[in-house]
Amino acid sequence: MLDHLAFRECRVRRHAAALLLIPSLAAGAAAAPQSAATAERPLLSGRLERWLGEGDKDLIIQSFRRHPSEVLPFVDQYLEHGLKLIEGNASDEQAMRQFRLGIQFAQLASDALREPIFIEYAGNFASWNNDERRRFRQGQALYKEGARALKGGDADTARQRFQASLDLAEPLMDAWGTQMALCGLARAAFAARDWKSASDLTVRAMEYSSRLQFRGDEIDMLITCADARRNLGTPDAGLGHSRLAWTRLKPGDPAEWRQRAGESFAASLEATGKTDEAARVRAELGTPAATAPAQSAPSQSPAADAPAPPSTAPTP
Repeated sequence: MLDHLAFRECRVRRHAAALLLIPSLAAGAAAAPQSAATAERPLLSGRLERWLGEGDKDLIIQSFRRHPSEVLPFVDQYLEHGLKLIEGNASDEQAMRQFRLGIQFAQLASDALREPIFIEYAGNFASWNNDERRRFRQGQALYKEGARALKGGDADTARQRFQASLDLAEPLMDAWGTQMALCGLARAAFAARDWKSASDLTVRAMEYSSRLQFRGDEIDMLITCADARRNLGTPDAGLGHSRLAWTRLKPGDPAEWRQRAGESFAASLEATGKTDEAARVRAELGTPAATAPAQSAPSQSPAADAPAPPSTAPTP
């Protein structure tokens, strides 16, 4: 059974690293530890391993369905642990035990969420040879360099590093690494004011984020796409994407998510002449139309405190 630290290490390594690139989403995530101190984590490895051993697969499936955004980090902890055992010269059997657990949980995740990407990711991860494992780690390092560059306002360097990370992740069929690199590329393109590239990249990033159940990243990419299209001056002004981002919000989401999605949605409504609906959205947000930005994504600016989801950020 993996302990709590192993789970947190895996999750911080990747998903939280992606959130650090989005100040508004990072702010929401920062509040999580306060509630975590009093709330039980949704997916406990000890309990789910016991259910797996006793054949209670339906309990695991229903748990995965209730907490979809937690599923890949949960599965990934076993895969990463197996890889670290190999890197530490442990026996193949020790590593394979972790890989098999990860694969079993990934298959149940694919069954629960009707999405093959989980078992495909786990199967690929566990079957990499030594050279492929080395390239995986290299991709993680490149992603981290890209995140640091973007945080420092160097969008061009960030784009180079994220692209290099993507070039390594895709042949490995590292779905999480691909998702993170695409999100990073989209954010860096937006920071560079390359609206066309940002718009195009968000389409692929949205798809991976949705399939991996990373709703926060999906919402972020929808907003980024909407803001990029508005800056491009497209006839739709990104209205479809901003409206979808607005509707994807849930009552328990951080206020920062709602504010950013609402401002983007209202700006797109105003740009397409739907001023009455825009006024209603702004009234909900408490944002006057005269002071609301119409053509920018505040949290995407490299000048903002943008630091590092929820995928190839290296383990700290």
